[in-house]
Amino acid sequence: PRRLAYRWVYPRAVEPRPGNSMLVEFTLAEEGGKTRLTVVESGLDLMPWPDDEKQGYADSHGKGWARHLERLSAYAPAAPSRPVA
Repeated sequence: PRRLAYRWVYPRAVEPRPGNSMLVEFTLAEEGGKTRLTVVESGLDLMPWPDDEKQGYADSHGKGWARHLERLSAYAPAAPSRPVA
């Protein structure tokens, strides 16, 4: 598998870490001649936000990830294939 990860929503001029940012991880793995993309956004439980704000964030990002992944799944079959070194 190949993996890319980054931190999201940390305050400006602050080093991102658990408790002030979310960790977003993308993993690509071959499955039966196809590629499976897994996206995980974690760390919401560590954020110092009230429960209603956390729920709003989860709802918003859940819808956002669904929309972007749907667009990616429509684009990917038509994208040119390139070997990865």
